[in-house]
Amino acid sequence: MTISIDTVHADIEALRPTSKRKIIDVVKEAGQNVEDWASSTTGNPDTNPKYCYEWYFEQGDNQPLLCLWFESLQSDALGVFQSYSLWPTIKSMESQKNHAGAKRADRLDNGLQRAFAKKIPVRVALVAGRMRAGSEGDSSKADYRELDHAEWMVTDFNHTDGTFTIRRGVKFDKGATQAVSAPAPLADPVDDWRTNSVVEDLEDLARREISQTTRAALVDARLGQGAFRTALMRHWEEQCAASGCTVLSILRASHILPWRDANDEERLDPENGLLLTANLDALFDRGLITFDESGHLITSSILAPESAAQLLPPKGLRRRPSERQRRYLQLHRETVFQA
Repeated sequence: MTISIDTVHADIEALRPTSKRKIIDVVKEAGQNVEDWASSTTGNPDTNPKYCYEWYFEQGDNQPLLCLWFESLQSDALGVFQSYSLWPTIKSMESQKNHAGAKRADRLDNGLQRAFAKKIPVRVALVAGRMRAGSEGDSSKADYRELDHAEWMVTDFNHTDGTFTIRRGVKFDKGATQAVSAPAPLADPVDDWRTNSVVEDLEDLARREISQTTRAALVDARLGQGAFRTALMRHWEEQCAASGCTVLSILRASHILPWRDANDEERLDPENGLLLTANLDALFDRGLITFDESGHLITSSILAPESAAQLLPPKGLRRRPSERQRRYLQLHRETVFQA
């Protein structure tokens, strides 16, 4: 991956916001439509709770917009950047039963992953004020908020711990803008195998002559993001389909019928998906577990009993599969499962 550095870099202090723009005005300035904000239950579009507390905004083909704390900016030889992981934040919020905050952080995390995978620039609203200090500190308070005029790029996303790096004024070379970047390689051989498969599938999508809308939807589905993940989160009430785990950062939107064996309609079909924790997703993907037509767990003879006892839930899916899900599960048992 080759990047070039634009001339828009400035020192950090020069970027400090000095006025407090309303978030609705910042979103509009970034090119997004804010008409739906008028449907606020408060009667005031500016304070529509559906939008005004969000950290990430994405709308159609418009550039995504995200909010970054000015106080967290860093600089190096390449310019201004920010780098950290949202996963501890999500985990902390979930432990404190702050589910709304955890969902907002999860949406930002998913948006950063999509921006990295698609190599698309994002807009950034810089926020200055009081950042919450730890899990017991006072709530954060934005004193100043402005839209940065420069584009930013997510240049790295580590799928082992969620650490991302987003840089100001960084662009991908023109010849690379149509390519789609895959997640960073992982140390585990199972994840190495998965990463290589994702790379091939995303490169294939980049070469195909399909609409940008269709391509974006398929990229999201291949990464377990976007509408595909949202539908699974809704269906399984933001819990693992088998274990009931509610830690959003480790829940994966898994395809039942593998991507390589599915057509585009099946790849985008939420019925061809299960929301699973990362360990169950890996076992399901490699054919070491599957589920019967009633959702009962079936374990491969390859998986040692002691390993199965450590890794697997005692029963199976928490809901009986739908008719379409049963068809997909039958294909999984026939083509993926290693009896």
